[in-house]
Amino acid sequence: MTTHAEVDAGSCGFVTRMSVERHGRRVEIHITSDCEKVAKFAEALKSIDWADALTQMCDSVVYHAATRARLHPSCAVPAALLRAVEIETGAATPKEVRMRFAKSRAHGVDE
Repeated sequence: MTTHAEVDAGSCGFVTRMSVERHGRRVEIHITSDCEKVAKFAEALKSIDWADALTQMCDSVVYHAATRARLHPSCAVPAALLRAVEIETGAATPKEVRMRFAKSRAHGVDE
């Protein structure tokens, strides 16, 4: 099977699509985006040992590649890729993740 994900990064305007397919201890990763930095990130992660991704954040090959590609620190693409790897390897279930942001004069989030 193959796990698919799409990230609409918000303020930068870029949409990234990815797929992850497990082959034993390796996962094949395909990422498409109009963001040049995400494209560079994708080049480093075409095929990886999934255990090298699903480790502590500071040791993950995914976050190392994000750093080398100079992704913005709050870019959601690396986290989405890690979740897709988790789903593909059975470490997580395919549930939607959503972040919402708003500015408000009062405490809390306006609808």
